[in-house]
This record gives sequence, C-alpha cells and structure tokens, in this order.
Amino acid sequence: MILFKLNQGWLRRVIERREKDIRGEQIWKIEDLEAFAEDVSSSLLYQTLQINGTNDISADHAASHIGKALGIVTLLRGTPHHAQNKKNYLPISLLSKHGLSEESLFRGETTDPNSVQGKALHEVVYEVSSSAKIHLDKARSMTSSIPKEAIPILLPAAVADDYLKRLQKANFNVFDPDLTKENPIVAWTMW
Repeated sequence: MILFKLNQGWLRRVIERREKDIRGEQIWKIEDLEAFAEDVSSSLLYQTLQINGTNDISADHAASHIGKALGIVTLLRGTPHHAQNKKNYLPISLLSKHGLSEESLFRGETTDPNSVQGKALHEVVYEVSSSAKIHLDKARSMTSSIPKEAIPILLPAAVADDYLKRLQKANFNVFDPDLTKENPIVAWTMW
C-alpha cells in the first residue's frame, strides 16, 4: 500500500469554497468566478500533481490556469441545469452590463438565441468563455517548461478546449443541445 503525505490545504480550499456555494454566495465579477474555479478545480490539479510527485513551479502555474479554465467551463456547461434549479454562476456584473436578470435566466427567457434575453446571454457567455480561453492559452504557452511527468495530469485541458470550440460553433448558446453530446475524440487530443 502506497501512502501519500498530502497537503490538506488544497482539500480544505475545495471544501471551504463548496461551503460558500451551499450558503448561496453570489459570483459578482469575473474575478470571483476565476477564484471559484481556482479554489475548486486548480486545487484538485495541485493535489494530483503532488500525488504524482511533481514539485515544479511551472507545472503548478499551468495547473492554476488549466484549473481556472476547467472550472469556468464546468460552470458554463452546467448553466442550463443550474438555471432550472434557480442557481446562477454567471457573474452578476456581466448579467447587469448586458441588461439580463437572473430571473429571466431562471424563467427560461434566455433559451431562444434570437430573443433579446438570448442575445444578452450570448454576450455574457462570450465574455465568460473568453476568460477560460485566455487561461488555456496561457497554460499552453508554458508547455516547454512543464516537466514531462506532469503533462498527463494537465490533459483535462483538452476537455475544456473542446467545449470552448463547440460553444463557439454554437454561437455561445449554452442551451444548444449539441453541447450536451460527448466528443469521443477529445481524449485523443493534446492541449
């Protein structure tokens, strides 16, 4: 049996963030969304790097960016489900900036991409997905400095990249039914 001495701080960050989520803490700005993703997704990648025995600042830095992208993509993918359950992870400031209310999201008024609310949601999703894309691009730019043993741990970036490409193809309509389909080829792609 192999035992790992794990940094409990990473797991604590995940738990504390999820507790805030349970208490209904709102995401006001894109930076809040990125912090949520860092606390949950990046922390899990840091923990996995540690289990792998990878102690490298470049790998950690890439994991930070990939975790943020993964976390943001996960929340975007969940938007239709969350909206049905009257939960929102899109930044309130972006909704407001584009004249969209949480209530219109919850009532399903944003599902038609040609409606005023649907077009407003398009703009919000575009801005949020752009943030995820920036983080993926930053991680990609570090590829040459990441130790080879860390690369398999960071491959979930391919899942985020695939979703962002499909979201763009769907004109940033998170309600597009094609976005719920799995891409069997994504496991074979490299970030």
